[in-house]
Amino acid sequence: RERGALLNKDNQYKEGLKTWIPYWRKNIHRFIMDYFGCSELKPFQNILLWLMSRNIMFVYVASRGQGKSLLVSWFACAMAVLFPNIEIVITSGTKGQAKLLVSTKIEKFAEKYPNLKKEILKINRNSNEIVVVFKNGSTITCVSPNDNSRGYRGNILIIDEYRMVKKDI
Repeated sequence: RERGALLNKDNQYKEGLKTWIPYWRKNIHRFIMDYFGCSELKPFQNILLWLMSRNIMFVYVASRGQGKSLLVSWFACAMAVLFPNIEIVITSGTKGQAKLLVSTKIEKFAEKYPNLKKEILKINRNSNEIVVVFKNGSTITCVSPNDNSRGYRGNILIIDEYRMVKKDI
């Protein structure tokens, strides 16, 4: 009898996912609020996250203190969880700046939000890159913006501080 109840709960869970995943993919800001539990984003940030997820190319030019790196980090994490086996490559104006997105944002998010921590399998670090590996096969790779990074491929390319990256790279 218990086995039947467990199977029924498992089927309910799977049916629920079939409903929620398409909704969250179309409303990534809601996924960040509902699943990860982040309620500190401002309304304009939620709109920006929605726009990021709905457009092939997105450019946001803003002054200091508007949470650009925070938005990029949340976007990368949400996309990695919602789309299994997706490869996200992040680069920035400097080698260290791209890595800061993982060390100062994603790792801190994982400490604060248990559901994000549950989704991350491991974080690999070496001198040239940092890779966040998710349990569903997705990865977030932070690389330096130089000729040696040209071989990296990804489904999503995020260029933080893109004006600092040389155009021929």
